[in-house]
Amino acid sequence: MNTTEQTISKNSIWLTATPAPFAQTLPFYLTEAGVFEANGHYEVSREGGGGFLLFYTTGKCGTLGQNGISVSLPENHAVILDCSAPHYYHADSGGWDFIWFYINGNGMRAMFDIVYPDGIFSVNMGDDASIRTIYSEISVMMRDNDMRSLAEMSLCLHSAVNSVLYAALDKEKESRNIDFYKDIREIMAYLDKCYSNPITLDDMMRRAHMSKYHFIRLFKRMTGITPYQYLTARRINEAKTLLRATDMTVGEIAEKCGFSDASNFVAQFKKRAGQKPLAYRNDFSN
Repeated sequence: MNTTEQTISKNSIWLTATPAPFAQTLPFYLTEAGVFEANGHYEVSREGGGGFLLFYTTGKCGTLGQNGISVSLPENHAVILDCSAPHYYHADSGGWDFIWFYINGNGMRAMFDIVYPDGIFSVNMGDDASIRTIYSEISVMMRDNDMRSLAEMSLCLHSAVNSVLYAALDKEKESRNIDFYKDIREIMAYLDKCYSNPITLDDMMRRAHMSKYHFIRLFKRMTGITPYQYLTARRINEAKTLLRATDMTVGEIAEKCGFSDASNFVAQFKKRAGQKPLAYRNDFSN
């Protein structure tokens, strides 16, 4: 394998940082970043380590692979790699020009799992220049290296990952029947309106034109939670309002919000709010 220095041009930029303890507490922090102009011999293969690599192609094309999935990354396309698992990436025969960020932080794992529930794929960023802009901003912040710039850098990295997430969701939406997404939105509106009624999964399925498995998967993909979790959260939110604004008993609130009984309500409320309903009420009455 050729060394990196032999396969990238002198115009390439490679930035490095040693994150301070404060940076390592942030949801996203950077250890390396760069803008590479690589020739057709550029290739990297690793058994794993840690962190995540975000690639964005500015010209020509590269190829990446992980867990048996090979991904082409032509111009204006982006992808994120989980570097804890074996992976490789290389320039295609004509070379590869790309921006890259090596990102760590306790927010990256959750974001990666949201972007790629079933394995990596590239997304077309189109005319979105956000990643180019973010790189320019971060290159300045890395020189400042103070607490404010580190906090701002975390936000910038979050924006970069978000831009990939939005493109991934748009790609999935285009590849599926648009009516499925309309069904999910209608079911969400139904749960928001009728949360006080006894609602089962079969009640939801009568409003969905898809299989039960596909419905649950797509609902979770859109909202981040299952239909039951969404309904429970809606009921808990209403219960919080009633606890703050009324003198209704716990049993009355449980019934009004659609819980099967008071004990179930108390258990679900404590699980999601971190305290029992009366303790929550007391916090707002003192």
